[in-house]
Amino acid sequence: MQDGYFTRLTPTGSSCDGWPPLGLAGFLAVDVETANTNPSSICQIAVVRFEGGIAVRSWHSIVNPGEPFAALNVALHGINENMVANAPDFPQIIDTLAEMLTGNVVATHMPFDRIAVQSALAKYCIEPVQCSWLDTAVVARRAWPRFARRGYGLKSLAAWCGIDFRHHDAVEDAMAAGLIFTKAMADTGTSVETWMVDSSVGSSDGSRIVD
Repeated sequence: MQDGYFTRLTPTGSSCDGWPPLGLAGFLAVDVETANTNPSSICQIAVVRFEGGIAVRSWHSIVNPGEPFAALNVALHGINENMVANAPDFPQIIDTLAEMLTGNVVATHMPFDRIAVQSALAKYCIEPVQCSWLDTAVVARRAWPRFARRGYGLKSLAAWCGIDFRHHDAVEDAMAAGLIFTKAMADTGTSVETWMVDSSVGSSDGSRIVD
């Protein structure tokens, strides 16, 4: 990843040492970028850890998707085939990723990132990661009535929340999604556990997709 607003949180290595299980004391925010329209073509993935409403740690990796890059996707995120030529493929990062995600609440903004991770797992015949997925777009729509029907895209919500970020970078998108969720919890006086009670917001089964 190029130097960005949240780079200070990102470990330089691929280890997730020091990331103990969160339970319902916090959550992880995840975002991916893909090489093309195939959700499994992940070329960048990021995980940001939130504790007590604060982002305390992040991890990211460029990924070789083993698939062609579409011009539109490259224009959005700036990652191309040359940049991933020597990057690990998804099976090479899954142990680290699964160690972080397993047993935790994992937030994504709208279903695409969750679907991408699950599609990549299926693509390489890897067992689903057992975590509790949560959709921050659904949270925002319920927390703030003004976004119930429209305007709940990541960029729009981030602007309304006063979050400055660079869109289509996995670390910054994950950070923005996490900050939106923390603001929704603060504004409504609810917790991670409360939001997870609603099955249409989250799922505890890593093999299922709940929109």
